[in-house]
Amino acid sequence: MNKICCFIKLFLIFPFYVFAQNANENYTPTIPNPDFKYAFIKMVIILSLLLVLVFFTFWLFKRFMRIKIDQANLTKNIKIIERRALSHKSILYLIEVEGKRVLISESNLEVRKIESLDSIDYENE
Repeated sequence: MNKICCFIKLFLIFPFYVFAQNANENYTPTIPNPDFKYAFIKMVIILSLLLVLVFFTFWLFKRFMRIKIDQANLTKNIKIIERRALSHKSILYLIEVEGKRVLISESNLEVRKIESLDSIDYENE
């Protein structure tokens, strides 16, 4: 029991006693004048680096998606031959399904077959 009391006094009460003694002394810390010019320049540099990183990430993502589509066209029966955006909400696709080319449109509401292009000879391309 005596060891527990010594432990409580030493580790729990003694730090508060020392802190209370130091609080009584007249201590005024000196705060240096802040340099906002350096902080502003640092903020602008970091912001510009973040913007470059965001644009680079979008560019890289777009490139990888294009490569993924091209690789999928090599091994599958359904191939996307060409894609053309008419507006930000509608896109035309020229696809090939088992050797037959089909023109389809995509919008927010639907995907619709426009025309089958079987009669045209594409061997000369």
